[in-house]
Amino acid sequence: MGEQTGTWHYGLIARWWAEVNKPEAVELAYLRAAIGRFGEPALDLGCGTGRLLVPLLAEGFDVDGTDISPDMVQYARDAAALAGVHIEGRLAVQTFDGLDRPRRYATIFSIGSFAIGGSPERDAAALRRIHDHLIPGGAVLLSYEPPTEADHARMSDPARIYPSPWPKTGPRATLSDGDELELLSRAAGYDANLRCQGLEIRARLWRDGRLVREESGSLLNTYYLPEQLTAMLEGAGFGSVAVEGPYTGRAPEPADDTVVVTARRVS
Repeated sequence: MGEQTGTWHYGLIARWWAEVNKPEAVELAYLRAAIGRFGEPALDLGCGTGRLLVPLLAEGFDVDGTDISPDMVQYARDAAALAGVHIEGRLAVQTFDGLDRPRRYATIFSIGSFAIGGSPERDAAALRRIHDHLIPGGAVLLSYEPPTEADHARMSDPARIYPSPWPKTGPRATLSDGDELELLSRAAGYDANLRCQGLEIRARLWRDGRLVREESGSLLNTYYLPEQLTAMLEGAGFGSVAVEGPYTGRAPEPADDTVVVTARRVS
């Protein structure tokens, strides 16, 4: 499987995130508490279309945002304008490992965006950039989906053929203008040693029952075991690493499909 370094969060897929993916109350409640605990200013790393950033700004939090996709960042600007939120100077189009902001933060968080569109080497470099952008004692919070041994065994099965076949249909949503947007995804490959999965997506725009536009994209998703991510954070200079369940603050449970890893910059 060849190296992939991009993401698919452009065009129609960015529009899906802007119109279909909404902030979850549990995520916002967790971030309010985390920023209250660790302090401001905060940085939403991989802010996308602003689904978390804009509500936090509307509540008065001092939060900036970065994302690799200029399309997503423009949607974030549009959402801020609609909400009456001043966002000038708060947004930047940047990769995680190319993070370069003019100020330092007390809290940096990434909700579902870490370890996609890169590689283990770039993820390690991203953690170093995050460390450099925190004030001493500042915290990073990384929310992601950990691997399961069952998933690993299934994806690394020598009998499995890649790429997987495209499904006939996928999730479909009605957009603000009445058009319908459908997403279809498949696995393109899997590196069992690195636990990196290549994924492909097709976005289909339907109007009055007719397919009027189709776009495709790909990304590379790395599934880190919590202990692997802990070692990477410590290697980047972090301490006080903790693994929690999904936005609960408690220890993770085997059934959890999301974990939050937090760490502090010690100096």
